[in-house]
Amino acid sequence: MNPLPKWWHCFLRIICPPPLFEEIEGDLVEKFHYDLNKHGYKTARRKLIWNVFRFLRTGIILRNKFQPSFNRNLMIRSYLIVAWRNILKSKAHSFINVFGLSIGLAVAILIMLYTSDDLSFDKFHSNVTNIYRITGNVITEGSNDVYKGTRTSTFEGPQYTNSIPEIESYIRINDGWYDIRVDKDIISQRILSADSNFFSFFSFPLLRGDPRTALVNHNSIVLTENTALKLFGDEEALGRTLLIVNNGELQLFTVTGVASNAPENSSIQFQAIIPLTIDKIDLSTSPIEAINGTVNTFITVDPKARVADLLKKMQREHDVLSADAKKAIHAQGYKLSFEVGLQAFTDIHLAEKRDYEGAGVERVGNVQASYMLIGIAVFILVIACVNFINLTIAKSSKRAKEIGVRRVIGSKRSQLVSQFLGESFLLCAFAFLIALVIAQLFLPVFNELVSKQLSIRYLFDAKLVFGFIALFFITASISGFYPAIVMSSYQPIVVLAQRFRLRDTYFQKGLVVFQFALATLLTTATFTVYQQYNYLTNKDLGYDPNNVLAVGKPNLTFREIGMFRNELSTNPDIETVSVGGGGGSDRRINGDGNIHVNCDYVDANYIPMFRIRIVQGRNFSPDFATDSTKAIIVNETFVEEAGWKDPIGQVVEDWPFDGTNKQVVVGVLKDWNNTPLTQAVSPEILMPQPGYFKDGYSALMIRITPGSESRSLKAIESAFRKIFPLNAFDYVFQTDNNKYYYESEARWKRIVFFSSIMTVMISCIGLLGLTMITAEKRSKELSIRKVLGATVKNIVMLLSGSFLRLVIVALLIATPMAWYLANVWLELYPYRFEIGPLMFVEVAIIVIAMSLITTVLHSLRAALSNPVDSLKSE
Repeated sequence: MNPLPKWWHCFLRIICPPPLFEEIEGDLVEKFHYDLNKHGYKTARRKLIWNVFRFLRTGIILRNKFQPSFNRNLMIRSYLIVAWRNILKSKAHSFINVFGLSIGLAVAILIMLYTSDDLSFDKFHSNVTNIYRITGNVITEGSNDVYKGTRTSTFEGPQYTNSIPEIESYIRINDGWYDIRVDKDIISQRILSADSNFFSFFSFPLLRGDPRTALVNHNSIVLTENTALKLFGDEEALGRTLLIVNNGELQLFTVTGVASNAPENSSIQFQAIIPLTIDKIDLSTSPIEAINGTVNTFITVDPKARVADLLKKMQREHDVLSADAKKAIHAQGYKLSFEVGLQAFTDIHLAEKRDYEGAGVERVGNVQASYMLIGIAVFILVIACVNFINLTIAKSSKRAKEIGVRRVIGSKRSQLVSQFLGESFLLCAFAFLIALVIAQLFLPVFNELVSKQLSIRYLFDAKLVFGFIALFFITASISGFYPAIVMSSYQPIVVLAQRFRLRDTYFQKGLVVFQFALATLLTTATFTVYQQYNYLTNKDLGYDPNNVLAVGKPNLTFREIGMFRNELSTNPDIETVSVGGGGGSDRRINGDGNIHVNCDYVDANYIPMFRIRIVQGRNFSPDFATDSTKAIIVNETFVEEAGWKDPIGQVVEDWPFDGTNKQVVVGVLKDWNNTPLTQAVSPEILMPQPGYFKDGYSALMIRITPGSESRSLKAIESAFRKIFPLNAFDYVFQTDNNKYYYESEARWKRIVFFSSIMTVMISCIGLLGLTMITAEKRSKELSIRKVLGATVKNIVMLLSGSFLRLVIVALLIATPMAWYLANVWLELYPYRFEIGPLMFVEVAIIVIAMSLITTVLHSLRAALSNPVDSLKSE
């Protein structure tokens, strides 16, 4: 009887070489029967299992003699065991290697999440490859001025769809801020307006309601989940009514649908949607409306259509539609031509920003920001790989004899390369797992830095998983290849017959210089961004924004402004009440030339409230009857561009340029920066009226006494709610508004700062590891020096001095490059701080101090050790 189970029998046949199978099986059966007669069945069965394991091991060893191909499996197992033993043997060095690499990998993973999010924008729509946005360029004939617009007239979508077979459907969207009455409160809410086919054109899920009819009625409104929760709590929102202030009147809207919240990676963001209402316009009496850009228009195109041919047809249709408008514009002295364009929906987020975004489209990305973040990630990852390479090579002298023995017993160089690459992959695998944990822990901080809402669930995206696998293999290969080549090149005679000592090569020193040069570049970038941000936020703007707040209220009338001013006139905390608003427009000067200006709609209190200096002429005054209709005040840049020597009394024509709307310059202001300092001062006009369309006043401007913020805000809110009971009270301080202009600079300040910390930290971690290895290799030399009288100071200087020289070389190489790159970046700003040598001295002090702290601490430990321990060790 064969006591072996069938599966043991099959496994033994696979493992053991065929000539030995019968012999081994016979031995097992014989021993089983012997034990069965002597000890009984249970003992015999237990010993049989033990003998099976013992013979399996014997079979594996014997199989290596009969089947050389099986050696590969044993070799891999041996490599893994040796790699694991080496990791445990040098815990400190392994930790430094893994930790430094894991930080670099974590940064790379976070940047990959960022770029993946940017590249995924708008791709969730089912028909996204066939959706385009209609754009257009307005070209000023005879000049290089090109206005790259995104908005179209309300006529273009229907006109193109009806006339061009390749266009299957269209949709128009816009947005605006509306005041919604909720119980006794009024809240301000951004609301999207769209054609009724919104939910069939785009792939935004409608959770409740009918997507075909949700926006058909003019008083319908669709809310997102978050908005419904904010307005109605846990109650069912469908069928509920809302009072919304529209054009100064309360209108009743019924909730006809509840949609999912718009995805974070959507260029169209909304909290509520109402039907887009288009006023009936007769182009025969108002031809200019054919080119008046007010909405974003999207179209779906036949997949077989060629975009180039489609654009030609659209251009012909546009020329017909806008023929009368062009005549009207040319009659006013504008020599303009219009060029129709198409922009793929998926290109909106990362495309070059056009001149007038908005109208329902937001979250426009910045491809340069993505490139910069990728560059930073590459910098940090390269520095981490440099650490890995340097530390591995520096540590390789400890394994010289192992390499020599392996070469003597027949190992090929390719086998050694495979072994060391395998160890590199093992360490990188640990580093990658730790990097995933670090990325998860620091994801909230990273989201704050880059102003996104990234989630670690993106890790399960197939493309990202492939990217992470590629990142792992590339990093492991780069980090392990050079050390494997170097270590496998050791000659067995040298390492076994002589006292082998690995000397630092120029390549290793170059790697140290390289990583500290990169650290210097990023540290200099941090200083540059910080100083530029401080310059932008602290520069004298030519006016006083302190203690001034703006309360938003569109379409203000003279009567409303007077009532609000009277309501606060007796309050001692209120210094001045004025009004503001404005936008860009054109003016005709000197009878024929047009000049593009920023136009501010203000009153006589505006200039003294902001304490702007008048250099010529006077302020607006009620003593002059024509001031309210004819007077304007300009800035110095306007005077310079107009070429006037004596600006007072000069005539400027406003639209329409038919001689009926002439304005006279009564004053000149010193240039002031009422736009961000990322823009140069442009020609400016102040006028005490709300513009040609009577809609220019959009905010109440109030200066309060310093320290009265709490009392003043209560009084201002009380007056506002009394005079404007249907509007939400929203305010912003001018100083906060100015800081908002530089949100991008503030974000990059944080990003570069953390990147610099990471870079310096990883570099110092590598330097610490090199110092530890150097002190270990030179322990006997240091002990002999101490016995012969060397002081602790001598030992510390000996160990840290060699690395300090490399850091200084890195500074000398990186500083000129950093100076050049900083100047190139600052040229993007019309107003910038002057780079001085002090900044580079500060950078050098920081880099040198960090490297000294890193090396001196361990050098001091080596210098204070007992020399007897080192001298007795061998």
